[in-house]
Amino acid sequence: MIQAVLQEAARRPVTDKPVKLLLEKLQDVAYNADDVLDDFAYEILRKDQKKGKVCDCFSLHNPIAFHLSMGQKIKEINGSLDEIQILAPRCGLGLIAPQHANGAPEISLDRQTESSSEIVVGRDGDVFKILNLLTGSIDQQVLSVVPIVGMAGLGKTAIAKKICQLAREKKHFDVTLWVCASNDFNKGRILGEMLQKIDKYTGGLSNLDAIIEKLQQELENKTFLLVLDDVWNEDHDMWDDLKDLLLKINKKNGNVVVVTTRSTKVADMMETSPGSQHEPGKLSDDQCWSIIKQKVSKSETLNVEVSSATDGASHIRHLNLISCEDVDVESIFRDVDARKLRTVFSMVDVFNRPRKFKSLRTLKLRSSGITELPDSICKLRHLRYLDVSDTAIKALPEFITELYHLETLQLKNCSECRQLSTLGCLPRLKILEIGGMGIVKCIDNEFFSSSDRARVFFPALKELALWDMGGLEEWMISDEEGDQVFPCLEKLSIEGCDKLKSISICGLSSLVEFGIERCDELRYLSGEFHGFTSLQLLRIKNCEKLESIPSVPHCTSLVELNIWYCCELITIPGDFQELKSSLKTLMIRNCKLGALPSGLQCCTSLEELVIWNWGELIHINDLQELSSLRRLSIYGCEKLISIDWLGLRQLRSLVELTIMECRSLSDFPEEDCMGSLTQLRELDIGDFSKELEAFPAGLVHSFQHPNLSGSLESLEIYGWDKLKSIPHQLQYLTALKALVIYGFDGEEFEEALPDWLANLSSLRHLEIVCCENLKHLPSSIAIQHLSKLETLEIWGCPLLRKNCRKENNGCEWPKISHIPTIKLH
Repeated sequence: MIQAVLQEAARRPVTDKPVKLLLEKLQDVAYNADDVLDDFAYEILRKDQKKGKVCDCFSLHNPIAFHLSMGQKIKEINGSLDEIQILAPRCGLGLIAPQHANGAPEISLDRQTESSSEIVVGRDGDVFKILNLLTGSIDQQVLSVVPIVGMAGLGKTAIAKKICQLAREKKHFDVTLWVCASNDFNKGRILGEMLQKIDKYTGGLSNLDAIIEKLQQELENKTFLLVLDDVWNEDHDMWDDLKDLLLKINKKNGNVVVVTTRSTKVADMMETSPGSQHEPGKLSDDQCWSIIKQKVSKSETLNVEVSSATDGASHIRHLNLISCEDVDVESIFRDVDARKLRTVFSMVDVFNRPRKFKSLRTLKLRSSGITELPDSICKLRHLRYLDVSDTAIKALPEFITELYHLETLQLKNCSECRQLSTLGCLPRLKILEIGGMGIVKCIDNEFFSSSDRARVFFPALKELALWDMGGLEEWMISDEEGDQVFPCLEKLSIEGCDKLKSISICGLSSLVEFGIERCDELRYLSGEFHGFTSLQLLRIKNCEKLESIPSVPHCTSLVELNIWYCCELITIPGDFQELKSSLKTLMIRNCKLGALPSGLQCCTSLEELVIWNWGELIHINDLQELSSLRRLSIYGCEKLISIDWLGLRQLRSLVELTIMECRSLSDFPEEDCMGSLTQLRELDIGDFSKELEAFPAGLVHSFQHPNLSGSLESLEIYGWDKLKSIPHQLQYLTALKALVIYGFDGEEFEEALPDWLANLSSLRHLEIVCCENLKHLPSSIAIQHLSKLETLEIWGCPLLRKNCRKENNGCEWPKISHIPTIKLH
């Protein structure tokens, strides 16, 4: 009833003061009712936490006292509603919710998504990135799917709405459609709603064949953008059925489906090309405050700055004191009723004062100058979000564990904090960020619980981040029989813990993302990955003493394995054949691995393989089965002497190929070894064995192959001392848009670049690097033929740079003066 009236009022401007006051009173009642419901939920959680403890008969937590208190509050709410019901008709407001024909109240569970005039805050980058993905898909395939994935409240739907708006304005698609999928992922319903959006008079059709036939007629020779909002369906068959019908309805290239979902499993299932998923990042404090001001009545927000007026602010629910160090805070609280506040952003100490924040949900005290939180913080029983980062507090109070509704806790850069409080009993804590505490030495059982009895610790925690804990030497997870630790943890990030020698992974089988970075003393992970069937992303970076990791193939859902600068890592145990359907990205840099992981050749799902600076790698074999591979990068493997060129020729999905700075590599075929790579667009190649006197024949013959000459768009070619010229076969790469010539620095290298470069008619960017003896560009006539050339860059070529300088009247300047962008370094 309350919501019905507030929504009715929101649809029309309120200029009459009595109406405005009545609505403020009604909003107060709504907040009070919400608090009462919250109190009941709090009491249930409190009882669960206090099982077995003696009850204080005189405490509010005594069941009799609690029910008396709640009864009084409910009586007051009902009295206020009765009063409002009498006054409302005089103001032209009804308190009767809309009715169905059968008399039942109409309660809409559909999300208000498609049409909205709200401003999208802090998401321009996300919108334009996705819009570029969409427009890049036009004419590439019949149906492209771009999922927007992330936790609730990130703004996925708002981004999708903005994309629809821009797509309509710029006419990227002939038809733009929106369907809220939610839990009812029914192909008939979705197609029926699509048809109704196109032609509202056909809403009565229920036969699926009739709907499809009508959609075919309406969308013939047209492109469409379809947004499927709030998708939860994880049934692959249901999605395949709908996708097949969408393909059947319209066979014209350039149709796009944008999906919003909280589930990475849904996103992985529905995306049609690698890299098409997008996850919005977190917003800044200012952006969050801007959204709060949008979402609630203007009369309920107060953004305090110097000389701000606060008269008449008794109804304020959301208070921003971020930029008010010079403002008299006490004067503000003479006008603002602290008991009504839901949100406080502050860089001044508003807490250690005798005021009652009865209804507070969000308290952000970052950089506020506080040195401690009083025990009375436990009275903020409705609190969901607490941030005390960048303060001088030494510890959280013991009674922090009584904030049973707390969902997010941030403790960053609290450099005076000596120990972590007991937080494992907080029943609803979902996000915990701890960082910049260089004094803390140990995370032990006290962090989880002060009780000896077995229980579940951090029962709701989904994200845990530990970073820049320079003094942390020990990370312990309870392994007592009957204990459960982090049963719901999905994302764990440990970064900058310099003294940590081991990390226990026992019991963390719910993890979806696991990242470790800059742990200089870390030598091993304690435990095994048995049962880690949800883990999709494992990243380990800059752990220079890490000697081993557990068997990764136990993580049967692993999508990405990324290991950088683990210089002592010799092997990755296990048979990767177990990951043949899940693994998409394997990136390993700067380690001592001597061979590819066992069974990797069976990973037909693998799309990206990066092999950089493997100190002991000698051979790369068995590439031919990696049929989905789109990017292969082999770089800086000093002992590598051979590559499976025959297998490489079978990688027909390859788009990017790098083979560089492998200075022992001298085994190349005489015949063409890349001409079959019909999808190849980017190639970085060269800097092989110094014993070679010419560029390998098998490589340069590939440049003449029609497949490569007509598709390759970017080439970086690296030379070495003994080469006397650039391979003349480059002239056949007529589709080339970017060319980098690097490291042809031998004493016998030609003084001028050849005139056949004029054949590269599509060239837009030319870069010449570290060719010390090069003096001249091609002739003026040849450069004039490069009519599309937009950028010329010259690095580390002293003779050529001197000749190209306008200031020196360089002999090469007249050749290049017409080029729009010239950079000489």
